[in-house]
Amino acid sequence: MLALFFPVLGAAPPDYPRPPSATEPKYLEVLESNAHLIYPALAVLALVLIALGIIQALQRDEVTPETKLEWKRLVIAELRRKLSGRTHEELCQATGVPPRRLAALLEELRRDAIVEPRAEGGRQVWRMRGLSP
Repeated sequence: MLALFFPVLGAAPPDYPRPPSATEPKYLEVLESNAHLIYPALAVLALVLIALGIIQALQRDEVTPETKLEWKRLVIAELRRKLSGRTHEELCQATGVPPRRLAALLEELRRDAIVEPRAEGGRQVWRMRGLSP
């Protein structure tokens, strides 16, 4: 009974003709006829993406933990000197920390609940948390 529902693997092909589009997709023809161009282009694209990733990783300069800790100490000391707070630009000038690094440090200190940003007169001022005048 099961043999009626499941034909044997070696059975003869069906007696109806298949349409040509079912056995010969056009995209395979294009791929096969232009394989000498497509596959090398894909390989070059993959190599370019890998090279760009390596170059980007080399350009990212990491700061040592000691330097980062020293910068945090400088920022905290500067904010303790002026309890009313300082802007990002003032902190850059006072501590000598690069602006992009200072922004990351301030965000990290904010997450650690050490400093808090406040808006004063259309500008953002960073203050020590709990030491506001």
